[in-house]
Amino acid sequence: MIYIEILRAVLLDSKIIADNIKNLFSKPRILKVIKKSRIRNHFLRIVDFSDTKILNYLENMNKEFLLKNLYVKNLSKELFSQDIDHIVFKGAYMSDYYQNYSDRPFSDADILINIKCYKKFYSFLDNNSYPHRFNYQFLDRIGYRRTAIEVINSEILPLDFHFKIDSSIFKKRCKFTSNIFSKETNNIKQRNVRPELMVALILYH
Repeated sequence: MIYIEILRAVLLDSKIIADNIKNLFSKPRILKVIKKSRIRNHFLRIVDFSDTKILNYLENMNKEFLLKNLYVKNLSKELFSQDIDHIVFKGAYMSDYYQNYSDRPFSDADILINIKCYKKFYSFLDNNSYPHRFNYQFLDRIGYRRTAIEVINSEILPLDFHFKIDSSIFKKRCKFTSNIFSKETNNIKQRNVRPELMVALILYH
């Protein structure tokens, strides 16, 4: 029951529901329930514990994820400046829709690269001293089921560069990816993807 109520408070962004939970359950129990939850920061923001330690934690978290968000946005701009067609999805994309960036924490940045741009993509990695394994050479290998083409540890957060969304063995049949990159664009500066498709990516991937 407690987790359902916490989830309801977060979904409705309701301080009233959050404070009702605080009055019904002990603080240690609430903190234990949300300790490893992705909605922890969001709930802590809307509930009034009047706890300086928690407030300092939230301030630090928001600074951390603001930095991560800005880093990914700048990286995306750099990719577009090199005419590398791509989208940012999952956590790094969704964090823009929350009141605080830390409300939607993410451990890495997921970026879908248009595989047609692979030469420019690898040139970009080399020119910026990003270590990679040139996994493009393995994409036609039987049994290669990964969606990531390169996983790179940057100074801010890990970068997961994907070449498809679907993990099936037939890489050319990923309908998500073909839909996203179906419209050819020259000198691309951004790629706008329908919001419902972005939500579908989060649910599916």
